[in-house]
Amino acid sequence: MLERVHLWATVNGIALQHMNQLTERADRERQLRLAPRFGGEVQALIPDGGEALATFRVGSAEGEDGRRQSPRRPAREVVT
Repeated sequence: MLERVHLWATVNGIALQHMNQLTERADRERQLRLAPRFGGEVQALIPDGGEALATFRVGSAEGEDGRRQSPRRPAREVVT
């Protein structure tokens, strides 16, 4: 499902960047029975007691001039 989200976003000019540290830290807090510092912050973002399985930030893949924010080489230059 996440792969489909990424593909849809790419086709629509949307950039996604995973932020795994949030969920990893929340899991670690539960594992070690620590106060939920990160877990509490993540939980505050989720309505009705849901759970975050994957977190990422979303942004525009192109700048105001229509060019990509971070230039990428064509695939033929990096795939052998």
